[in-house]
Amino acid sequence: MIGLFVVFLPLVVSALLLIFYRAPEDRVGSWLNLYSWLGISLTLVLLLGRAFGVLPELVDEGLWFQELGVPVETDFLFDLKALCLIGLSSFLFWIILRFARVYMHREAGFHRFFRTLLLSHFGLNMIATAGNFELFFIGWEVLGLSSFLLIGFYRDRATPVLNAFKIYCVYRICDIGILMSGFVIHHEFGLGGQFPELSPSKISHMVSAEPVMAAILGASILLAALGKSAQFPFSFWLPRALEGPTPSSAVFYGALSIHAGVYLLLRTQAIWSSIPYVSFFVFLFGGMSVLVGTMSGRAQANIKGQIGYASVAQVGIMLMEVALGWNDLALLHLCTHAILRAYQFLTSPSIVAHFIRHPVRDQHQSGFGFFRRPWMRRLSVGEFFIEEFWNRVLVRPVMSLGSSIPLLALLLLGLSYGLWSLGSSLKVYLVMSGAFVLSIRAISRKSPKEAILFSFVSMMLVIYSGTRGFLDPETFRLFLWVMIAGALLWLSGQEKLKFLAWLVFAGFPISPFFLGEELLLQHLGDEGFFALTLFFGTFILNGLVLIRSFLQETWLAQARPLD
Repeated sequence: MIGLFVVFLPLVVSALLLIFYRAPEDRVGSWLNLYSWLGISLTLVLLLGRAFGVLPELVDEGLWFQELGVPVETDFLFDLKALCLIGLSSFLFWIILRFARVYMHREAGFHRFFRTLLLSHFGLNMIATAGNFELFFIGWEVLGLSSFLLIGFYRDRATPVLNAFKIYCVYRICDIGILMSGFVIHHEFGLGGQFPELSPSKISHMVSAEPVMAAILGASILLAALGKSAQFPFSFWLPRALEGPTPSSAVFYGALSIHAGVYLLLRTQAIWSSIPYVSFFVFLFGGMSVLVGTMSGRAQANIKGQIGYASVAQVGIMLMEVALGWNDLALLHLCTHAILRAYQFLTSPSIVAHFIRHPVRDQHQSGFGFFRRPWMRRLSVGEFFIEEFWNRVLVRPVMSLGSSIPLLALLLLGLSYGLWSLGSSLKVYLVMSGAFVLSIRAISRKSPKEAILFSFVSMMLVIYSGTRGFLDPETFRLFLWVMIAGALLWLSGQEKLKFLAWLVFAGFPISPFFLGEELLLQHLGDEGFFALTLFFGTFILNGLVLIRSFLQETWLAQARPLD
């Protein structure tokens, strides 16, 4: 019970700050002070209780729901990994909240900042203690949402808002890794998905029986970890995420959030370590991240960028340690590195002020220190051109495809024939192909109203296909009512209601859409991997259309032009 109280306490306090959004600063400060001491005290009780064996390691709150005969339990795990992350986050939030109360004094959005920060603390606690992929995905989504809100905290400027959108794009793509992992474990391997039960022996047996699905499972976990921890080839987003207030930069991109990918690999090591070549790729991408982070960090002109890329390099070393099986060393490295980076981010404004008053004269260095060759300097200054690479190979082709009606028609015919040739049903191969094509058309539209219309029709087609076209009428009616409610919220014109509509449509865990994703995965998974791939593509594109349209109609409409 104490463990659950520690996990959900930040969510309760965040909800109280939302309810009493007009409370004066001094009263909010006293609440935050009480929360800090209560949270760290309960965390110490939890740690001592687990050390002496008084409190249980696994807290089972019963059955959540059941699909295809596979039960999904509400399990919270308080093992060594979870306790380390909970203790670390409680300690760092205690320090950062005390710092932020002064740092954010009389700042516009004072209440909004702290309730979002506490929401991120809840997301971290869920990630730390989740006993299965479903609960892990809830924490993963909450952490991503709060990260997006804090990056775009200064909504009066266009640059933070656009950077928040770019980072949300990476998060949206990499979230597919968690969804796919849970789907493969549940519906392909037929396992319950509780982390303690996923032993290497069980996974090895499944790998030999289903080598293709095992490879997809390993790639999905790796994709989610690399994206969340800003590892190569997604390392470009971390410097763009430092637009938010310094306390949020410290807790997210120096201390805790950037280590979420490492923690995912530690938590699921019994799964991916049994899959061939996954350990090699974890080590490889970790090594590439060390190289990119070190060279790009040396070329940064601001202190936050230097610290951010230093974090990328250190997390890359942690990935290499995990790949080699040095879990205890990686966990110790994670904790010590988080404390160091949090300190560096919190003191970075003072360091900048110090060097302004006491500038460093000639250091007798040329170029960028050890970068003696022009191509090395060019790579470092250009941050290895990773963002430009993704723009050329992914963003521009999709936008060009969506702008051409003949190309979309050819794509629709090709996808339909492909699904039909693989044995899918008539309804699925027509409806899912149409939904995917409409989502591509939506992402290419500049007008928010036009983009939302295409995206809305695409989502309706996905729901129709996933519920097998009225063969599951109760589920279809449930989704239909949710879609109507979301559309009414969006059409209200109010920013807060539009934001709520976006959360509903995006499958955030506050609506039936969240549980409905499992149902859609189940039905479409029966039609083959090709149909499932179309579902994930549609899921990604529609989510990006919704958040882009929301930003265009609200934050960007009121923001100053680009800096």
